[in-house]
Amino acid sequence: MDETAATTGYHGKDRKAERMKPRLRERLLIVQGSRFIVVGVANAVIGIGIIYSCYNLIGLNYKLSNVLGYACGITNSFIWNRRWTFKSKKNPGREILFFFVMFGVSYGINLGVTVLCVEALGIQPNIAQLIGICCYTVSNFFGNKLVTFR
Repeated sequence: MDETAATTGYHGKDRKAERMKPRLRERLLIVQGSRFIVVGVANAVIGIGIIYSCYNLIGLNYKLSNVLGYACGITNSFIWNRRWTFKSKKNPGREILFFFVMFGVSYGINLGVTVLCVEALGIQPNIAQLIGICCYTVSNFFGNKLVTFR
């Protein structure tokens, strides 16, 4: 018998602590998912605000306005998801690379699902966009959680 077991009566794994682990993981997933959605809403507001401001107030070309808006939104997304959602303190160079890869993969899923819904399933395009956005959000969250900010 080891010294800890002799003095505390603790023998082997604490079963209660083992049962708590799935609940803690589930709670963390809910917190991270909620934060991810908040960051996503902020990105949308920032992106569309910049797009409209550049186009309507400054008079930039709509394509350049779009690029600038998305660039600001994705930069905001990286910073806040890294710091707040996933609380990463790892190598930002590696993370930004994988962040953009996950963005590309998730966008590809979004576009593929949207096209499939419209062309193969006959779903109205506005509804198909919403389905695609949901697929994008789920794939982007788990891609960033499991790959980018692991």
